[in-house]
Amino acid sequence: MPLTESLEDTVKRVIPYFEKEIIPEMKKGKNILVCAHGNSIRGLIKYFDKLSDEEIVHVDIPNAIPLIYEFNENFETIKSYYLGDIDKINAKIKFIKNLDKQIDNFL
Repeated sequence: MPLTESLEDTVKRVIPYFEKEIIPEMKKGKNILVCAHGNSIRGLIKYFDKLSDEEIVHVDIPNAIPLIYEFNENFETIKSYYLGDIDKINAKIKFIKNLDKQIDNFL
């Protein structure tokens, strides 16, 4: 494992694993729980939602909130949603957006 990893590096590592190890289990009808750090989740979201590099930068992912993805038979996203109280989820997303702004102002 490298000491640091860009989103591009993470995608190059995570997506092949998803395709080789997780999709075959999903084809067997299994529901899969993926627990990972933020950059890995961001890479999966980028892949699942077919987001550009510019688009993924604006996706704010709240910590410790399950994100559910539903796929069709071709493993294309049908829908995705956070599991839990929508007001609490939106508050966490707002907190992250504000934190990002504070970091940008600091830099």
